[in-house]
Amino acid sequence: MRVPPVAAETATETSGRVIRGSMTYAAGAVLQRAAPLLLLLLLAYILTPSEFGQIGLIIAIAAALGTLLSFGLETAIFRGYREESSNTETVRVLVNTVGGFALLAPIAGAAGIAVIAAPTLASVFDVPADALKLGCIAAGVNVAATLVPLTLMRAQERLRDYLKLTSIQVAVTVGITILFVAVMGWGVTGWMLASALGGLLLLIRGLAILHHRWNFEIDLQHLRRALRFGLPLVPHAFAQWGLAASDRAIIVASVGSLQAGPYYAAYQLTLPVTLVSIALAQGSQPVFADARTSHRRHNDITRIATSQAVLVMLAASVVALVGPPATLLLLPAGYAPAADYIPWLALGACFFGLYLMPMNAIALTAGRTGHVWVITVFAAMANIALNLALVPQIGAYAAAVNTAIGYAILGVGVWAYMRRVCRPPIRYEPRPIAIGAVLIGMACIAATWFSPSDPLTGVVVRTAILVVLTASLVALGPLSREARSVLGAIRPASNGLSP
Repeated sequence: MRVPPVAAETATETSGRVIRGSMTYAAGAVLQRAAPLLLLLLLAYILTPSEFGQIGLIIAIAAALGTLLSFGLETAIFRGYREESSNTETVRVLVNTVGGFALLAPIAGAAGIAVIAAPTLASVFDVPADALKLGCIAAGVNVAATLVPLTLMRAQERLRDYLKLTSIQVAVTVGITILFVAVMGWGVTGWMLASALGGLLLLIRGLAILHHRWNFEIDLQHLRRALRFGLPLVPHAFAQWGLAASDRAIIVASVGSLQAGPYYAAYQLTLPVTLVSIALAQGSQPVFADARTSHRRHNDITRIATSQAVLVMLAASVVALVGPPATLLLLPAGYAPAADYIPWLALGACFFGLYLMPMNAIALTAGRTGHVWVITVFAAMANIALNLALVPQIGAYAAAVNTAIGYAILGVGVWAYMRRVCRPPIRYEPRPIAIGAVLIGMACIAATWFSPSDPLTGVVVRTAILVVLTASLVALGPLSREARSVLGAIRPASNGLSP
């Protein structure tokens, strides 16, 4: 297994490396997480809104299970690998010990829960039992694949292998989902079977590409250290699930799966904001991790955090403006309510993207994860309480608004916690962020005032406004540096996707 050293870099080289990483992870994330969006567009005329509501609920349950079975180890593995990357022997034992646990425990746990708990949960939520069992298995397999091959490839910055692996997995998953659902007519169960098989392919192929020689050379001290770091992140991640997915369960229980279908469609259509945010965060993680031992990296983080804030706000504005008319244009009439949910869900995704930067500093730079879960649990409880109070009265629209409120609480709380535990805390450049916020606000107001009611014309007008907005962000400063860095990163990225 290749162990690349962390070399000294200039600021320009650091920006180029972050951009290449972000571009690669963005492509991988688009392939992985946009697959449900593509399937929504392809299968919306085959599956009913109620069936899509069941799919969304099973995916929410599987996400909760995956959160529990990850044991918070993704960040622990990434951080541990970066710290020990110069010691080949230590890295091998670390991967054998923590990686072996991360492969076996999630799959075994998911299989047990599928047998014991899935039938009862299926009857409670009125979803097919076989589909829920397959969803649980898919969760365990995908957690194992994420924790080991994908996380290690990110830590090693093996961008070409990462993109190759995700491309193969998504292509196969989309293909067999269409086969099982559209051709075989297996409905919700077919969707979950395809998800499980796609996750299994990702795991097997990922382990083959990783080229790690597994053996019984282990050191339980590595596992204890990783669990001590990761387990406090489990309630944090589970509360994240409460923010991201519990709304679907409450909608189904309160107003039925008929409203859950359009809501899940709106959630899928706002995924681009989340994809951009996660890609930017993952691309900059090596810099945050290296800042633990290099004070020079803190200046790099200031530039990176400022750029990410503007880019996340821009991505949210694109989805919030184009998403509603595109929904009316592309989806059947039964999904029309999704257009009302998209702006609020996009705003929530924006707050999520802004939260990722201080969270990187807390977990990777400071390594102080012990109490961050308190903030996340509070935000999730506020979101769930609002949903329980308002969704039965107002419907799914209330859940969309509450999502934005919940993520706003999360972002502010984690930023304040970062200011407390990081020495020094990450800083932002206020001028580019202020200019970006003003320009984005003006574009949203203009789009609301001048957009026609016809969906096709609305897409064209709003897209034109966004083009002007992006050009203004580059010309007036907030994104001018990033535009130059992207151009500088394209050539190295095209020469093998390796830093």
